[in-house]
Amino acid sequence: MTQVTIEQIKPAHFLISGELDIHTVPHAERQMAALLNQLPAGELCIDLKAVSRCDSAGLALLVAWLRAAKRRQLTLVYRHLPEQLLQIARVTEVDHLLPLSA
Repeated sequence: MTQVTIEQIKPAHFLISGELDIHTVPHAERQMAALLNQLPAGELCIDLKAVSRCDSAGLALLVAWLRAAKRRQLTLVYRHLPEQLLQIARVTEVDHLLPLSA
């Protein structure tokens, strides 16, 4: 099992690295929840360019982060979604829910 890390690049900009799968999602969810609680309302960027692999649990995590951000009055944007994750989102017809940025 590999790890997932969340690195804070700027005050409201995070870089996700590693694998987002059924084994790593619980850790990532707890880690991001703690980070979100420290942010004031505003814009939040989560960059996934360093994600090496993901599965449907990773997609569920992105949807959960979106809900958590809305509760904290944060406008969330995802950057650099891996193609694998985009394909899962399209197949499950939730791609329209994800706020994507180039």
